[in-house]
Amino acid sequence: MFSFTSKTILFSFCTVLLFSVSGLTQTKPGDGTEIQRIDVMRDKLDRMKRSLAGSASVLKEEGKSDKAKKDDKKNLDSPLGRLLSLEKEASRLLGDVNSLRGKIDRSEKYEKSEVDTLEQAVTDLQSRVDKVQVDTAAARANPESSVGKAREIKKKKKF
Repeated sequence: MFSFTSKTILFSFCTVLLFSVSGLTQTKPGDGTEIQRIDVMRDKLDRMKRSLAGSASVLKEEGKSDKAKKDDKKNLDSPLGRLLSLEKEASRLLGDVNSLRGKIDRSEKYEKSEVDTLEQAVTDLQSRVDKVQVDTAAARANPESSVGKAREIKKKKKF
């Protein structure tokens, strides 16, 4: 049998071993595993793409009647051009995230810093998307509204 001190030493060793093994699965406390982090990035990028595509389709519909807005897709300074370029960037990042997820699923070699780099890129893209969508909404806002203004009274016509 073990004496009291050897039991304590064994318990301490097991506790240290348990905490060190659990520390290997997570890179930073509170961040989650690589798979969880990648899934969050995929969700964010998917939401960004859908939002940008919706905003771009509305701007395309608004610009159909206006001849001056025909080439807005190619002009990167226009709201539509910015939305489309950000949508392409989100698609590219989503491809990178899916590629890294495939590597992890197939147990291939990958750098742990790739997950951090992609997370930073997604965060940067999210801030730019938010800014462009706010700018686009401000540009689309109708500052000239007839709400609250006096109307001309229509005269009644006799039959």
